[in-house]
Amino acid sequence: MSKKRKVEKSINKAKEIGFGSDIFQDIHTVFGEEGEYSDREVWTVCSYENKEMAIEHVKEANKYVQKYKQEHRDDQMSLYNCKIPYDTNMEIGRNVRSLVYYTHATKIIKVVTK
Repeated sequence: MSKKRKVEKSINKAKEIGFGSDIFQDIHTVFGEEGEYSDREVWTVCSYENKEMAIEHVKEANKYVQKYKQEHRDDQMSLYNCKIPYDTNMEIGRNVRSLVYYTHATKIIKVVTK
């Protein structure tokens, strides 16, 4: 069975048991990104059901990074050894100089347990 057919079957099942058109849910994922071109890396930080919480997380993480870069601009090693309190998935060794956070919304099908 193709992926498209599986999705259609899941949607039809959800509608059968009463979800109607309310079977989709937005998930707002926060991503971290560092580097550019061939050495660019992107990773997931966390996800929220609430868009405003995801946006606030991005604002606070980016604000922290900007402040850190300003305070450590003369210490090159500090730019590679930073721990971001808003990002437990960030690995030591990533360059804070080009680090940025952003959010992206994705529609998912709600989990049906009936």
